Amino acid sequence: MQPTFTWQSAAQAGTYKLEIANDSQFTDIVTSVDTDLSSYKPTTRLDQLSTYYWRVTPSNACASGNTSAVYSFTTLETAPIMLVDDDDNDPDVRAYYTSTLDSLGLAYNIWDTNYSDDEPTETDLLPYELVIWFTGASYGGYAGPSSSSESALGSWLRKQNCFFISSQEYHWDRGLTNFMKNYLGVSSITDDYGDYTSISGLGEPFSGLGAYSLTYPFYDWSDIINPLTPTQVAWRGNNSHNAALSKDAGLYRTTYWAFPFEALSSSARQESLQNLVDWCSAIPIFDNIIYLLYISK
Repeated sequence: MQPTFTWQSAAQAGTYKLEIANDSQFTDIVTSVDTDLSSYKPTTRLDQLSTYYWRVTPSNACASGNTSAVYSFTTLETAPIMLVDDDDNDPDVRAYYTSTLDSLGLAYNIWDTNYSDDEPTETDLLPYELVIWFTGASYGGYAGPSSSSESALGSWLRKQNCFFISSQEYHWDRGLTNFMKNYLGVSSITDDYGDYTSISGLGEPFSGLGAYSLTYPFYDWSDIINPLTPTQVAWRGNNSHNAALSKDAGLYRTTYWAFPFEALSSSARQESLQNLVDWCSAIPIFDNIIYLLYISK
């Protein structure tokens, strides 16, 4: 967990010293930093289920001001990843994802849509830094996020998060939505004509990976997907069709695969997902925001 500490600017203050400690006497300080901003996000994660103490001292070229009162907070136990199971168990492909996450030692929670649009709200998404959404072979109206879920995902993404969707039927079921265009960087999709037997990484975070052979655990109805500038082509098929996109918007990052993640071999799934997690981890994520109102005298 990396909470962001924010406080009100003090009159005539040039810099602020933020101190975070394991004890209220500040004998065991875990972070001490000087900043000229009125907020700061530690560069190292805090432990889960732990109590911390913090305070801020303003200063300028002449002297230091009064140190604030000491505040405390306790971190929560949260997995950084939400895995949205939208495959409707026809067939059940969850194990392709959970086995890959487990092999990489990544913590996650599962949300099963159960052949419906019972999907996570923004409140449900807030504790997570990365959402992985898969639809398997599902189609017929419910593949991929609904319009309300797309709205929730957009708001959540703007809080500096990361989204990965693997779906060959999202566009078939939902059409070309504003979320696809604005957040996933899609200009157009041709349904069902991907016909990939292998794919190679082209743009970040998959550049240099592959070529990976594809073995589909269900029918191949992969799509051809084309980007809006400055979205990148993330994977390109052996037939020169664009198989996936990735978008680095600065504030958030997304990748949309129009072919199944499940078609990759176990080792290829591990390599590509590790690259994705590393890419997502480079976003300055706000897990939590802690406010201090500092009143100057």
